Amino acid sequence: MGTEVEKKFLIEPPTDEYRQVAHNTLHIQQGILRGSDGKHLTRVRVVNQDLDGHMVASAYLTVKGPQKAITRMEFEYPIPLEDAEIMLSTLCVDHVHKVRYQMPIQTYLPLGGGGKMQFFQRTLEVDVFMGDNAGLILAEVEMEYEEELIQWEGLGFDLGVQQDVSQDHRYSNSNLGKNPWKNWRPTPVIKVNTVEEAANHFLSILSEEDFLALIEGSDEPSDFMQMQALIHMGRWMRNNYGLWKGHEALKKDSGKEHPDDISGVILDRAIEIIRERAAKELEDQKE
Repeated sequence: MGTEVEKKFLIEPPTDEYRQVAHNTLHIQQGILRGSDGKHLTRVRVVNQDLDGHMVASAYLTVKGPQKAITRMEFEYPIPLEDAEIMLSTLCVDHVHKVRYQMPIQTYLPLGGGGKMQFFQRTLEVDVFMGDNAGLILAEVEMEYEEELIQWEGLGFDLGVQQDVSQDHRYSNSNLGKNPWKNWRPTPVIKVNTVEEAANHFLSILSEEDFLALIEGSDEPSDFMQMQALIHMGRWMRNNYGLWKGHEALKKDSGKEHPDDISGVILDRAIEIIRERAAKELEDQKE
């Protein structure tokens, strides 16, 4: 019986080094045969492999069972390329187009006490999606045991791993064909690690209207609109600085735990910076 054990990660690579080290590059077009119920599905896939600048095409029919944790039944069979192309164009829905970069990676399995570990050589697949899923990059590793851990540092470069999405159905290929990433992609988190960085960044993007509201409402909001502006600013920080996701660096730097309190500290520091700048301007004018 064929079984697929796969871990999947959302990544944001800071460079394209993964392209340089890949030993295989595959251009993949796939779709799901009509009638698949979501839990049980039949996939048609056409793969164009780049071999020294020459594209070599192959095609596969894959039958998948329901997923339990990160494991599911999977049976894959090669089929004639012409048949696959006809099925994709006439019988399939939920199409996905992506480029896959393959490279070796090591996983390990802790063996009881004493720090003993068993190591495995696996294949890391970095999928760069196209079309309505453009901008999405996922990393997948198929393994034998669910308990295997991935030795990311062994790659020798930063892949920008963000989170494990192995059990998040939204990132399944069948769902990405049905409900593309562009429809629900999370708001990108702006990377700041200290209150000072966050406050200065926030001031750099403030509109003139919000800037005035921040100054005039800093001691005590004088009217409802100013109060609403301050509330809006705090909400913006919580959403865009990743405070709801448990930003450990900003928790530590602010000395606060709750996102509401952390955004309050950032707002207070932004107001302090405004006053410091105003005081410096006055001093410069006196000189």
